[in-house]
Amino acid sequence: TKEDEVLIIVGGGYEEKKVRKEAAVKGLSGRVYFAGKCTDRQVLANYYRLASVVVIPSERESFSLVALEAMSSGKPVIASDIKSLHNRIGEAGLFFKAGSVEGLRTALDSFFSLPAVQRVSMSKLARELALSEYSWDGHMALLEKLYV
Repeated sequence: TKEDEVLIIVGGGYEEKKVRKEAAVKGLSGRVYFAGKCTDRQVLANYYRLASVVVIPSERESFSLVALEAMSSGKPVIASDIKSLHNRIGEAGLFFKAGSVEGLRTALDSFFSLPAVQRVSMSKLARELALSEYSWDGHMALLEKLYV
């Protein structure tokens, strides 16, 4: 249920103070956890493991390591509908108009309304896509082809 849902925000940024204040004003302080910047890879991996879905609300991204980390952890992604994220995530996630709070809310509602089997399927697709398209072995094979 929505009362059981918890939001973990990993990282920070120029909007963090605003988001903290908004969570407090809306009475969500006990359900929104601000983890801050995370440089420990094991701790970061644990955050991914805990997630049902990873949200990337960026309005600009060039490559999105966060998307690849989430997908390699077998997590679907809900992301801004910008070209770089759309190209990277494909069918392994859902998209919303960049900057649209209502769009993000709708995407989250849509995701959690999906049958569990479909969410599991998205998770598997995310992992398969990350491993097939972005693994070191795949990149090395491509480089070898380029140099031969």
